[in-house]
Amino acid sequence: MKRNTKLLWALPFTLLAVGCGPEGLEAESPEATVAPAAESLGETQQGLVVTGTWESGTNEADIDMGPSNNQTCFLTGVRGNLKGRDTFPHTPLASVGVYEEGGHWRLKTRHGVGTGVSGSATCISNVGNRVSMSWSECTSFSCAFSHVPVNANRRCFLTSIWSRAGMTFHNSGDSRPGLLISKQTIFPGGGAPSYDAWVMKGWTSNDASEPANGGGTAHCVDFPTGGAADGSWDGNSTTPMCNGPATVGLLRGIFGDFTGGQGDGVSLIKNVGTGWTDLKVTNNKAGYVSCVW
Repeated sequence: MKRNTKLLWALPFTLLAVGCGPEGLEAESPEATVAPAAESLGETQQGLVVTGTWESGTNEADIDMGPSNNQTCFLTGVRGNLKGRDTFPHTPLASVGVYEEGGHWRLKTRHGVGTGVSGSATCISNVGNRVSMSWSECTSFSCAFSHVPVNANRRCFLTSIWSRAGMTFHNSGDSRPGLLISKQTIFPGGGAPSYDAWVMKGWTSNDASEPANGGGTAHCVDFPTGGAADGSWDGNSTTPMCNGPATVGLLRGIFGDFTGGQGDGVSLIKNVGTGWTDLKVTNNKAGYVSCVW
């Protein structure tokens, strides 16, 4: 079911209170990196405005969230069963995400061979210096990871996630599958100076001889007039993360066993009663959040 609130929240500078969970998981340092191509979208806008919030159901009807030239949309919730076909020809995949197509942002869900997935998205007016990056499970001994150089204003958040054999534990002792965007130092080699970058990386449980089991995408934009604070939580709870109505919560990472029903997942929810952005996680999943203003 589609829900379009089309809210316009003008967000001034504010201080945040962010809950921190028990985990401090960070992606590994990449051995090699691949830089994405940047989009040219004009001057960075001043201030932060939410241009819309959206929800998808399991009927897989794509939702048009509006033009992409004046807003950037991010994934703020993933729920359900991310199970694609794990045998030849390895399609269909299960996925949920926001995608830029034909000059518009679209929220899409694909159930693969599972029982269905749903998602949510938030769009903001920031478009300055927008770049994209992607990650998929590496099935070789030499892996390259997409990255975006850090600047004073840039932040990066998830836009999609997909899975072939399922976001679940396939072998005893596996870590939780998922994706994370983290700041890391890049060492190019050849005498070139090191630099900091936003790196997208993840983990899926899979046989290295098979096609990649999962992956996802992210977008980065500038936040020139505000700031950001990071937090995370895991387990089975709904936790206030971003303090007050003058903040927006966006996902920079999700981990867990996505094999449950439609209420089972990781979601950011704007609590109308308290004004906070709450992070809801179920069945020992984890969400990594940045509160931006």
